Amino acid sequence: CKDCTQKIFEYYYESSNDFQKATYYTCQKLDIPFKIDLFEYVLKQKRSNQDFLNLSKNYMGKYIGELNKATTKYGTCLDFSYSDTGLSEIDTKIEQRDKIEKELESLQVVWGIQDTAEDYIFLQDRFKEYTQGVEFINAYQPDLYRDLCRDRLILRKILEGRYDGSEDLTKVQNRVSKNAKDLKLDNFEDNKPKTISQKALFEKIKLVDENNVKDFYKEPTVKYDLNKLMKYEKDMVYRPLGKTLVGHRDFDIKQEDLDAYEVE
Repeated sequence: CKDCTQKIFEYYYESSNDFQKATYYTCQKLDIPFKIDLFEYVLKQKRSNQDFLNLSKNYMGKYIGELNKATTKYGTCLDFSYSDTGLSEIDTKIEQRDKIEKELESLQVVWGIQDTAEDYIFLQDRFKEYTQGVEFINAYQPDLYRDLCRDRLILRKILEGRYDGSEDLTKVQNRVSKNAKDLKLDNFEDNKPKTISQKALFEKIKLVDENNVKDFYKEPTVKYDLNKLMKYEKDMVYRPLGKTLVGHRDFDIKQEDLDAYEVE
């Protein structure tokens, strides 16, 4: 009966002064499953009803009532062996769930309410990829990237057949293309130097960018042959030519000499 159940709960609660243990032991005594989500739900419901000072009052009655309502979720004729959490795991699982809920609330602030956790992962991953190496110069710039990510998610939902909005595939694709162009994400041309001369030029530009131009060239004896052109002509042109003119057939050129002029 309800009174007997409540007395059992109060006995365990008075001896342990712990709602979790009292609920767990009472479920064990009554041979009904301890479900951590039901435990949290009933506890929050009691607190939300400003019944904090009388939390233990009719607590198990509410728990069993909610358990009976959830037969479609848990089934019927369940005993304690159907419990989903051991006593030692209750605190850990509650902490993990609280952490997940806080993370979810944080994601909802940034992205709005989405359908599934996978949608948030998709949005976060796209944002990370699109903004890699990007230095934001104002607060509006990240929002533009997030708008693009949301549209990419809509495209995915349309293709997966789970989008219930009014926009069609073409309209969303056009908006994605426009946003990507505005953010210069559609520039796929490889701008890395390909030839030795290009590499030398890019290296020189890099050095000029990293140093003041005036300071960079104030020591011409050090920087005048940055691309090694003068050294190349001396070693590979003038030296062999001189040996040829004096009738010396050993030009003294090795593969290592050629490799020395390769620009990284």
